[in-house]
Order: sequence, then C-alpha cells, then structure tokens
Amino acid sequence: TELKTLKNDNEPNKVHHILSQNDDVWIASDKGLIHQYRKTGYNHFLNYKVPGNNIARRISSVKDITLGKNEIYIVSGFNVLVYPFKCEVDSTNMVKFINEKQTRTYSVYCDHSGEIWYGTKSGLQSKKGALFFDHSTENILLTKGINAIAETEDSVLVLATYGYGILFYKNGKIRSQVTTSSGLRNNICRRVFVHKNQVYVATP
Repeated sequence: TELKTLKNDNEPNKVHHILSQNDDVWIASDKGLIHQYRKTGYNHFLNYKVPGNNIARRISSVKDITLGKNEIYIVSGFNVLVYPFKCEVDSTNMVKFINEKQTRTYSVYCDHSGEIWYGTKSGLQSKKGALFFDHSTENILLTKGINAIAETEDSVLVLATYGYGILFYKNGKIRSQVTTSSGLRNNICRRVFVHKNQVYVATP
C-alpha cells in the first residue's frame, strides 16, 4: 500500500500498519509514524528526543505499531518506542522502550494482560513491567524471524513467521503450527489479523 501524506511531501510512502482509536489514526510507514486527527483533519509525523540532549528527530521507518492502555508501541529498526496518547500535538517526549537484546525487531503486540510481545530476527521476546523474557529458549521455532503478532479471544498468540508458517502459542508452548502442508499458500507470512474466530494471513 502506498500513501501520499503531508502537503509538502509528494513522494509515495509505503505503509506497513494502520490503527485507529476514537478520532486518532496512527499510520506506520517507511517515512515514519504519522498521526492523523479526524475531527480537524490535522496530520503530522511523530518525533523523538535524542538521549542526552533536546534534539528532536523524526522516527525513521516504522515497521509495526500496537495500542496499549494509554500508549502506542512502535517498532523502528532495533528499537521499540512508546508514545503516550495524551501528549500535545507537537510533543517530542517519545520514550525509548528498553529492548534488552539489540536485535532487529519486526513486530510488536500488547496482549490483554498488558504484556508487550515483540518479534525479532532471532525470535520471540516479551516484557511485562520491569521483567524481560526471551522465549526463543522454549522451542526452536521461536528462534525464527517473526513478522507479525496477533491474539485470539482465548489469549492464544498467533505468530506470523518468516518461512515457518503460522504458530499458535500460549503459556510457554506452541499449541499448533500451520504450514503449506496443511493448506497455507506460502510459509513466509507477512501479516496476521484476528477477528472473532477467524485468522487472516498475508503471504507473498
């Protein structure tokens, strides 16, 4: 999908994910994270502050976003960032979410309990409060690249992997795996979305 956004920017912008809550729309794109406010039609890129000084920079190449209770979590390169909803429109108080292992991150998801899950080049990780968990030690399939994460109504995580199909994961165990041998068109899964009792998967 391509999006032309902001009046002074005419080049197409690749979009990876779109979320909305009430009148706010959040768009993860190659040029950054765009916030649109539907009531006024105002839209702008979100920035962050460089640690140690007040220099504000645009978040570069946002690959995934997820909504928490009062914040939005953002994947950009090796970083997972968190942004509070109630910031002023031009605020730059972006906070870096601690990613214990400096690994390229592809996806992020906030589950029903508030635990933050992220899929990295080397597998599944999560953080709840101050505690960090590396789930790649639980199963060799959890060491693979995870492009997207979703959750079913009964709190099963659905993991879209790069080359290993879809994994259904709960309480430290892989409950099942869906691959081409069970009907999937391709084992490279780009995105996954859950609605009621249906799982939707995007493959090449």
